[in-house]
Amino acid sequence: MRNLSILFISFILTLLNQCLGEDISGLIRYEKVTYDDSQTNKINTVNTVLPGARVSISHAGPTQSTTTDANGNYQFGGITAPYTITVYSSNNSIIVRNRNETTYSYQLSQNSKSAVISVANNSGAFNIYTKMYEAKMWLAEKGITSISSGVSSATDSFDDYRYGTSLNNIIVNWPSDGTYYDPENGQLSFLGGSEETDHDEFDDDIILHEFGHLLMDAISVDHSQGGPHSITDHIDMRLAWSEGVASYVSAAIRNDSNLVDTTYTDTSLNALTRGSNYDINDPASSIQESTNEWAVSYILWNAQQAEDLSGNDGAARVFSVLTQFENLPSSVSNSQISLDTFHDVWSSNSYTDLNSYYSEMKMSYEKDFSEIIEGQEVPVPVSTTGTMSNTQTLYPYSDVDYYSFNPAPGTYAIQTHLAGRTGNGILTSLKLYKGSIANENIIATNNQIGESRVAQTSGFEVTFTDRATYYAAVSRFNSSSANYGLNAPGDYTSTAGSYGSYKLSVEKDGVLSIPITPTGSSGGSIAGSPSTPGSDNGGGGCLLR
Repeated sequence: MRNLSILFISFILTLLNQCLGEDISGLIRYEKVTYDDSQTNKINTVNTVLPGARVSISHAGPTQSTTTDANGNYQFGGITAPYTITVYSSNNSIIVRNRNETTYSYQLSQNSKSAVISVANNSGAFNIYTKMYEAKMWLAEKGITSISSGVSSATDSFDDYRYGTSLNNIIVNWPSDGTYYDPENGQLSFLGGSEETDHDEFDDDIILHEFGHLLMDAISVDHSQGGPHSITDHIDMRLAWSEGVASYVSAAIRNDSNLVDTTYTDTSLNALTRGSNYDINDPASSIQESTNEWAVSYILWNAQQAEDLSGNDGAARVFSVLTQFENLPSSVSNSQISLDTFHDVWSSNSYTDLNSYYSEMKMSYEKDFSEIIEGQEVPVPVSTTGTMSNTQTLYPYSDVDYYSFNPAPGTYAIQTHLAGRTGNGILTSLKLYKGSIANENIIATNNQIGESRVAQTSGFEVTFTDRATYYAAVSRFNSSSANYGLNAPGDYTSTAGSYGSYKLSVEKDGVLSIPITPTGSSGGSIAGSPSTPGSDNGGGGCLLR
């Protein structure tokens, strides 16, 4: 009788299991390619958990879906065998898809609960997805979640060019024709696939650099005009800012100031050649000024570190400043976002003074000594024998520097000279007064020496016939163009900095300098030489607009 009872209970449990099903749980991981720091750079693979990804299960009952947790685990209830589990490179806000715009998926064998997705089964797509997911989770910790581009057409002249990117709709294409962020459709693309010699699907540093461009479009304002660039170039301040902040975003999320871009060279020997490896916190001695992306990254990284040392969340404060760009006056938010903008907003929040870091990068955001005395400008006497020895800075925005001199009769060349390679982008304006500044008896004026639109300096020749006191005034030149600046044959297209450094010379029988053309680009981003705007076929984490 007892045996019959046991059989009956077992029969009832079997019926209940068939009706109610059982709980199914498992672990999803993927093969990740990693690189060591030796000269040989051998390729290794490690099994990495897949967090937050969509998992579906097909069985006798209705198909169910869930997401893996932070450790790659999932669970379903009420499942009846047989069943099949499928994992996707997506969730409700991130999609990594192939050239056919199909989300990558991996189907486990029937009744299997756990899996390791191999490189051969497109684990690269799952790595890109994971980096997007981890970046969003990191940002959420900093108080940045689903902010979408809030810049209106009334305040942003680039609005018709921007997609209105949202962190709730991240679309990634892999493999693609290049590695870049496309602001026209708000999508990311990465090199990869068997036909490519340069793979970026496991280059976490580059993946997050490109995510940085998308992030700036989603939470801030980015006015980069695109074009080729490298970490040693002096380029338009908007492009330098855009690339520099993207590299900072990558470093901040990874908590590592070193950026690496790898390239495959011999897959049969399982070896690679490193495309680029540099530390944004250890710039080369030649890296200076706000027209260089490495210098921009250096400032942002040290802004974060300085706040951390003060007991604050430095990264959260940096990103808080970036989100404030959308609330700036239209005179700035229309077209002029650069490191100057960051300085203005950072200092307005009374965060840590960054002047020591600016000084290291040959930047200056401080008033000249003469302007500190009683809060007013005091004319600085200058000789008429050559260039003044002291560097002067145009700061703040409305700054005007005055100089006095008493020339002997004769012809003089009076001109400004850049302090450094580009003077941090500053574009000067020069005026000459006779007798009194207050009376504004202007006898000569010039904005760009030789009337050349590529010149950042100002100058003119003047013949003096008496021994009166004359005054020179140097200020920032702002053309009537929306993107005031230089370096274009037909119009002003490049940005001139809001602040910058220069020297003045008043020299008898002197010669006006040849207009200085801004340093061009030698191509590339972290690595590679992009060919045409809109792609980065060199595989370097580059924003080309």
